[in-house]
Amino acid sequence: MSSRMSTVNDDDDLLWRRALDNHDAQAFRALVARHVRWVTAIIACHCHDDAVANIGTAVFQQAWRRLDEMPRQGSTPFAHWLLDVTRHECRGHLHRNPGDRRKPPQLDQEDWMVPERIAEAALLSLPSTQRELITAAQDGQQSYDRLCQIFHLRRPALERQLLQARQALAQSLTLQQQKILEVEGD
Repeated sequence: MSSRMSTVNDDDDLLWRRALDNHDAQAFRALVARHVRWVTAIIACHCHDDAVANIGTAVFQQAWRRLDEMPRQGSTPFAHWLLDVTRHECRGHLHRNPGDRRKPPQLDQEDWMVPERIAEAALLSLPSTQRELITAAQDGQQSYDRLCQIFHLRRPALERQLLQARQALAQSLTLQQQKILEVEGD
């Protein structure tokens, strides 16, 4: 892995160690600040917008309470452990509140003028991991090095999976546009 990735991971490990060993809330707040953007982006690709803040808060509360459960330095990046916490909190929330699950919108002929609705329908029709990769990269504005940490992948595997996700999104966009044209034709 690149030296940039190990530096970012080392910084996370240092902050995590300070938060754990010294109960350093400031170090934990620094971790939250580093990761909140992609965590909320991942949550938003699974749950309605009005639930994102509450789930995000629950993610970081769980992370604070479970800091001592994080695998020791070197085995798993903090960001990947946090992704597991995020997925767990999303699943729990959606189990308790199934109506909060984000689903592809039903498109009609009026939607051909609203590219955001077409893009949302296309993205939400992808498998979960592909949605998460695209969302973390785009909405979460994460570098490839950070994405490697979050998804615990080496750079070539990340690039391959991200390419596959983007190709699937392109196919889904085409399909969504065809659906609109079919509705228009009826």
